[in-house]
Amino acid sequence: MGVNLGWAAEQARGTGVRLLIEAQNPHNAPGFVLQGQARAATVVDAAAAEQPVLLFDIYHAHHTEKDLHASLERAWPHVFHVQVADAPERHEPGTGDIDSFRVFAHPEEHKYRGWIGCEYAPADSTTSGLVWRRTPPTAVLSP
Repeated sequence: MGVNLGWAAEQARGTGVRLLIEAQNPHNAPGFVLQGQARAATVVDAAAAEQPVLLFDIYHAHHTEKDLHASLERAWPHVFHVQVADAPERHEPGTGDIDSFRVFAHPEEHKYRGWIGCEYAPADSTTSGLVWRRTPPTAVLSP
């Protein structure tokens, strides 16, 4: 991975393009080379000269980390982008097992001003699937 990351960094140098690294989970992406947030952060650290950053995908982290919130805290210095979907069905926040209130509190507490991407399939329609933006999702499971 280091050679590919180095090559990509060289191609991106001076273009304003930022390299994002995203870990996957073995359930949805068996055999994916980068599984787990700790491994992704290690890759980011090892390639510090190339300035890659971490895309923290809440859905994938939920499947690979023992403590999603502790993992988010450890990874935070490397996080440039956050992506959300609830588990287990990969629907909008507030429809599954992830404590969405706690997840969304973390970027707020750290004064995060970047994007939060939505990578989920709405449980119903696209319009009804966006209601969580106006009304914070309820905590389905407490930590």
